[in-house]
Amino acid sequence: MKKLIITVCGLFVLASLGHAQVKIGAHGAYSNAGDIEDEDLGFGAQFGFHVNETLSMELAGTRFKDFDDLVEITTIALTARLGFPVSDTSDFYLGGGANYNIIDLDIPDFDYFNVKIDDEIGFHAAAGLEIEVNHSLQLFAEYRYTFLELTSTEEGSNMSGKDDYDFGLARVGLNLVF
Repeated sequence: MKKLIITVCGLFVLASLGHAQVKIGAHGAYSNAGDIEDEDLGFGAQFGFHVNETLSMELAGTRFKDFDDLVEITTIALTARLGFPVSDTSDFYLGGGANYNIIDLDIPDFDYFNVKIDDEIGFHAAAGLEIEVNHSLQLFAEYRYTFLELTSTEEGSNMSGKDDYDFGLARVGLNLVF
């Protein structure tokens, strides 16, 4: 999976070299909805480019916590977005794509039982608004909902289980536009 992510990142860089508008930025996130137990703030970064006037691609990584900070989730999302102009300086967009979710547990009892939760691929839908501050700075706000199923296994046995772990992320941030 790591090779796939590196390959996709490389393709993003190569593809963006031929396009007029490339974006790189940072964002804050608020996790909520779905199967989230404890809403929390998170952070992340994104890289994107426009394929044409209406279609753009974005690769974003966001890290947040759940279950009283015992679980840390890093979601790396690849999103295809369709943009619709709202005014001369703002665009509304709808998007969807896949994301790779890395689950880190810091639960003392889980070590005793040798329970492991696998990293999983999920799918998401998003809607957002981008506002151009000037020709090289852009603000954005987005809501993304991820559909995810986690697999847990107990090492040394054939015990395993699957559970839904859907979640929503509200993201707000800045992009530098090149």
